[in-house]
Amino acid sequence: MVFSQEIGVYKADGLQSLRLTSSWSIIQKMLLIYFVLTFHHHIFGHAESTALKFKSESLSSTSKERILACYYRSDLNNATLLSTDVCTHIIYAFASISQDGIVPDPKSMPSIRALAKLKDKNPKLRIIMSLNTGFSSVVSFGTEAMLRFSLSAIDFLKKFNYDGVDFDWEFPGILQKQACSEFMMILGTVLHRSNKTLSLAMPNNFHLFEQGYFVDTINKYTDFVTIMTYDFHFYTPRTNATDFNSPLYSPKGDNPLASTAGLVDLYLSLGMSPSKMLIGFPTYARTWELANASSHDVHAPAIGLGAPGPVTRERGYYMFQDICVAQKKGGTIVRDEQAGAEYMYYGKTWIAFNGMYSATIKTDWLKKKNLAGVGVWTFNYDDPHNVCGLGPFPVLRNVRSHL
Repeated sequence: MVFSQEIGVYKADGLQSLRLTSSWSIIQKMLLIYFVLTFHHHIFGHAESTALKFKSESLSSTSKERILACYYRSDLNNATLLSTDVCTHIIYAFASISQDGIVPDPKSMPSIRALAKLKDKNPKLRIIMSLNTGFSSVVSFGTEAMLRFSLSAIDFLKKFNYDGVDFDWEFPGILQKQACSEFMMILGTVLHRSNKTLSLAMPNNFHLFEQGYFVDTINKYTDFVTIMTYDFHFYTPRTNATDFNSPLYSPKGDNPLASTAGLVDLYLSLGMSPSKMLIGFPTYARTWELANASSHDVHAPAIGLGAPGPVTRERGYYMFQDICVAQKKGGTIVRDEQAGAEYMYYGKTWIAFNGMYSATIKTDWLKKKNLAGVGVWTFNYDDPHNVCGLGPFPVLRNVRSHL
């Protein structure tokens, strides 16, 4: 789609439409959008004419199957190493956006193509492109720019055989709330007409949610939403005590909203549809350096980020293979049944992680709540190389088996 400043029109696949102006009412804008989409639909022929019907039937036929949506970082593992029978959806992280469409990093193109090729092994697998920067530059130019982006996004998805877009704007401010809602409405409408999905990443902070999102828009225009129920606690000089990265319930003395159950229950009370909601599940761990190795309970004093993991060698973080190796070297794992969480202490390193116990207890809980499934950050942080001896991606396989 190209825009001509000189004649005040834009062209989408050969179709000309009047330029929108700031004086147009919402009804006028929506009528124009409908006009554009209707002609866009005719251009692509009969195959797209059944898109909405097909989407409705598809969602209905798979309504009992819960979602396991796994974000994938191309800088950590080659896409060809990923198992195709673990996650129902793989979400590529990340690309940017502009008024002209989706803008991937040129260096990521081999990974983008390789991810789509995984569908050759599992045709039921869904591949989604996550977008996380550039939103302000689009919404600031109004409805026309949002529509232009949305139509261009369809071309990108079709070209690379992707199944949808993940809306990961972190995070719209209070003055952008209306524009964010309008953008989701336009993008969701355009995607759904081409049988593509729109998902959303939602903050773990209620104040960020309240300032940037409308529940009704999310319920109506998204297919599923990952609530980022992790990073509730990590070391900083001001928060210098051990605590859980992603507990099911808050330990005594913590903010009740700093937990999966607390945040999900709040969003449900606001009217969020449970059939849209995925709980966030981190396969990475947060680590602390204990002030005293003999004081290693929850809320123990800490003096810094934990030492680098024995496998991945990154300070402040463990991946699941680090947990296995540290345990073999003498680390002690503790299950906190009150919090529905687990941790390890290993020398002076304290590790809050999500392993087999967390996978089981969280999936059992979400099923009782009738939620849609689990959103994972990230596929890569599990154990892709079978360091633990439990097979590749053991934690995520446990999540999938319990869903």
